[in-house]
Order: sequence, then C-alpha cells, then structure tokens
Amino acid sequence: MVLGQTVAPRQGLGLVAGGTGFAIMLLRGEIANLEALSLNIGDALIWIGVFCHALFSILLPRRPAALGLAAFMTIVFFVGSATTFPFHLWEIVNGDAMPANWTSVWAAGYVAIFPSLLAQYFWAWAVGRIGARTAGYFIYLTPVFGAAAAIALLGEEPGWFHLAGAALIFFGIWLATSGGSRSAGRVG
Repeated sequence: MVLGQTVAPRQGLGLVAGGTGFAIMLLRGEIANLEALSLNIGDALIWIGVFCHALFSILLPRRPAALGLAAFMTIVFFVGSATTFPFHLWEIVNGDAMPANWTSVWAAGYVAIFPSLLAQYFWAWAVGRIGARTAGYFIYLTPVFGAAAAIALLGEEPGWFHLAGAALIFFGIWLATSGGSRSAGRVG
C-alpha cells in the first residue's frame, strides 16, 4: 500500500492461507482460545515495531546508492542503540535491569549476535535480493520456527495445529511468491 502496488489474487490467497495458518497456531487449533487472549501495552508496542520494520524493509532498497549495506546497517544499529539506551537507563534507575551474571552475559551476547546483528543483516540482504514485497511473506515463518524451537528445546507437545498451521503457512508463502513478478530491490 505504501508503494501503491496492488495485490494480485494469487498473492491475496497466499496472504489468507498464511494468515489462517498463523491463526491456527496462535489459537492452538481452538477458536474458543480467542476468548482467552488479552491485549496490553506490550501488544501495541509490538504492532508499532512491526509497522516500523515493514517501513524499514520498504525503504531499505531506496537508501543512498553510495551507502553500502554494511555501512547502512552500522548506522541503523547505532541509531537503534542510541534510541533504546534511555529505556535501559530507566530500567536501571527503577531496579528492573538484568542482573549482572554469566547467564545475562550469555543471553545478551546471544541476542546481540543472532537475532540482532546476523538476522537483521541477512534480512536486509534478502530484501535487496528479492524486494520487500516478496520477503515480507516470509515473516509468516516466525510461528513455525517458534513452535519448532518450543518442541525441540522446551518439550512442548507437538499438536495437529502445529502441522496444519505450518502447512498453510508454507502453502501461503508458495502461493504468494510463485508464478508472479517480484519487485526486487538493489543488491547490497
């Protein structure tokens, strides 16, 4: 919508299939679980973050041509760190900071390297290769990987809703990204 591009019927069906798969996994296959969902300020913040990430993905290929991907991501990481630092200070002042121990050091190191540095760099690279529009469909994989990690690492019992949701998500991604034109951006 931001770029004024239309959604082809096949892409629309892919969005519906992926969204349905997401809902099945979120609700654990029970529509009654919708009643148990409660929203709070964190949910609103997540939606703001999703909007900002989508805007970032759309604008990423439009960065200045002289600014390489590594330099651009360094700037983005610096701005992100600078804008969240006051919240970190606020947590320290209010006694809510992470304790200083090896567990927190390992946790912070993991978050800094994998979901922050590497994942964001690879996402930016992918957007440059296939465009924000096509890359955006792959966000639907988040609950699939989350469920797989919960099953493998936390002992969650696999359910039919995991398989049904994942199948619909994969089908939706395939439907939305195959057989049509892609709006690729500039490669990194």
